Amino acid sequence: MRMYLLSIVIGIVATNVSAQELKDYREFTLAVRDTLTLGIPSTMGGTVTVEAKLILGEPAIPTPAVFDFPLADESKFIRNFVDRIYLNDGSYLKIQGEEIPLTCIFLHGQDNRYSGKDDPLAPDFVLRVTIPANDYSCVGPINPGWPRTSERRELWDTSLSYVVRDPTIMLPADITVQYRRNIFAAYLMDLGN
Repeated sequence: MRMYLLSIVIGIVATNVSAQELKDYREFTLAVRDTLTLGIPSTMGGTVTVEAKLILGEPAIPTPAVFDFPLADESKFIRNFVDRIYLNDGSYLKIQGEEIPLTCIFLHGQDNRYSGKDDPLAPDFVLRVTIPANDYSCVGPINPGWPRTSERRELWDTSLSYVVRDPTIMLPADITVQYRRNIFAAYLMDLGN
């Protein structure tokens, strides 16, 4: 809860975002890879194979939401953006033969171009992609009616998450698979396209 309050206090809604930047931020979401094959090392030896197939649908929000976080030097800031897009029927996460429907893509991006970065290894963009199962309303990880409508605070019990540090190739890194509330580190076996 403190983290959300801190974000509200520090984050300033960006008003100087160009139409081209909004289009670029949406393009990142549309460029999320549509097929992936992942491996989860098993404690019993071997690997559990996880497959993901995505069929993009309509945007859940008209344009990405953009927030600027000022740095100590007032002329510099870090820009964050959030986008959500529904997935069409036929999108799934397949774990040991079980197909679980995937319903939307949540993309949280960080645009470092305005931060005055001087390290060539620091990426211009960092994208955090989360693809939940069974969130048909695409509202997020917290149950909107909690605690009135459900005892469970979390809406997601199965999801796929990863980080992209180079949007030109959209290569997933730091991959995690949450399956029935258990979180597993995964590695990329095949991009599929």
